[in-house]
Amino acid sequence: MEKFVIGEPSFADLIARIEAERATLGSKAAHWTSSLRQMAGYLGRPPETIPARASAIAQQVRRLHPERLGVNAKTFANHRSNAAAALKWGLDLGVTTRRGAPLSPAWQGPWNGVEGFRDRSHLSPFLRYLSAAGVAPEEVRDAHLDAYAAYRAETSFDVFSASRRRSLVRAWNACVETVPGWPETRLAEPPIADRMSGPKDADFPDGLAADIEAYLEKMTRPHRGANGKRYRGWSDGTADLARRKIGAMVRMAVREGVPLSSLTGLDLLCQPDVVEKILDAYWHKDGDEPSVYTIDLAFFIVAVAHACEGLTPDEMERLKDLRDRLDECRPPKMTAKNMDVIRKVLGSDVWAEVAGLPDRLMAEARADLARSPVKAAVTAQMAVAIRLLTVAPARMANHVSGRIGHHLTRPDGPNAPYWLVFPFSEVKNNVPLEFPLSKETSALIDEYIHIFRPKLMRGANHDYLYPGEGRDRKDQKTLADQIALRIWKTIGLKITPHQFRHAAAAIILRGAPGNYELVRRILGHRNIQTTMNFYVGLETAEATRQYGELIEHGLRQRAGEQASGRARRRTLSNSRKGR
Repeated sequence: MEKFVIGEPSFADLIARIEAERATLGSKAAHWTSSLRQMAGYLGRPPETIPARASAIAQQVRRLHPERLGVNAKTFANHRSNAAAALKWGLDLGVTTRRGAPLSPAWQGPWNGVEGFRDRSHLSPFLRYLSAAGVAPEEVRDAHLDAYAAYRAETSFDVFSASRRRSLVRAWNACVETVPGWPETRLAEPPIADRMSGPKDADFPDGLAADIEAYLEKMTRPHRGANGKRYRGWSDGTADLARRKIGAMVRMAVREGVPLSSLTGLDLLCQPDVVEKILDAYWHKDGDEPSVYTIDLAFFIVAVAHACEGLTPDEMERLKDLRDRLDECRPPKMTAKNMDVIRKVLGSDVWAEVAGLPDRLMAEARADLARSPVKAAVTAQMAVAIRLLTVAPARMANHVSGRIGHHLTRPDGPNAPYWLVFPFSEVKNNVPLEFPLSKETSALIDEYIHIFRPKLMRGANHDYLYPGEGRDRKDQKTLADQIALRIWKTIGLKITPHQFRHAAAAIILRGAPGNYELVRRILGHRNIQTTMNFYVGLETAEATRQYGELIEHGLRQRAGEQASGRARRRTLSNSRKGR
């Protein structure tokens, strides 16, 4: 079998074969090779490391967008089409394979005995890798699995996670028992921490079990929180998560020496002495700093204690002290996905495109109004939603609940600009939010309300800004998904409505470094420490960017001085020759 750099034909191998067939292929050869190289550039990998199979790159290609690549949409479509044609030509000719490297004869026999789609899907890529590497069945050891993981990291766009490795190992070891001729070596399965050690839910004292059920039943109905704010009932999923959290608390308490028989009620589980043991145990398990789960668990316990109403005011204060001490250790909350969005906002002109998108969408809605009025109205709805998220970065729950005349008002008269106002009682942390809107934004909203919104009302009579398919407002997830999808399709930026808040903070801090108070007010944080916990890292990024610019400026200045010196020396040399 021909040996390839990555164990199977790559883009580079396919390009070489196309070049060899140039006389037969004619002009196709130039188009195909150019497009394969261009797609490799779009994917950010050398052609030698990209498998020449459509299934290996399909998912990553779907994530590419011409706007973000800085190319014309038709040019991108042509390169993608040419690359697909080249891959199909290679497959038809036998240059490439549909599923990677072919199985060697030594592996074909054991493979034929594997049954079940799940086991075959886990084992197939590994066996093909072993075949390409020339590893015989009886030679396989854990080191080969380590090498396969490294190979996947180098050539695959999918993460070979611990869970995927575990699934592969389980499928392999199952074949050791059931498939004739399968290698007898068993591979080591990555361990899983036992999260259920300790008493099971069925072993809990009757009083505790009854209190848990009563608490969950209470929470699934509309209820008031510790702050007096009224909340809608929990979903079944939220209630199940709370049940599992309480069960984990009980098991941790028992592991820390609290007798299970003493926990006869939810109020006894929430006693400060018991809670302190539980939180200390979780913190010890986390390491030097408590995890976000441990910190959030302290908040959850305070909420449970408030709901069960069995603790004294002094005991509640102790619980709140435990919660507040843990909250001081909360790490910055910017996840990798959020930081990726921030880098795009700060490092390119993409936010200018986002800011200009509502005008583009409204123009599109006007053009479609006569032909497809409902489609045009949805497009106009997206234009207004994106504009308001950009200029008024409140939480999505507030935006989707916005009502004309209640939240969206004109306090200075019918011809004045709008204000978007959310009273404290409707905001997550009881901080009122007020956003005066510009004349341009107000005009966009007016056009939507008077021309497009009636197309979405479907006979209903309500004042919600964003009507849904029913006789009420649009569902929050539906509106959020529509916004994210429209932005991706139009300008190629993956951003959720909530990430507009992070983008707003990044833009403010870039223009006014250190002005966390302004960020706090715009985003409606109650405590400035919350704002700093989230966004202090953004200033670090901005500082390193400015430092990099200083270094680059120094290098350019030095290069200019050197070029000037060389020019002076050439002038002097020429003048001497002229003498």
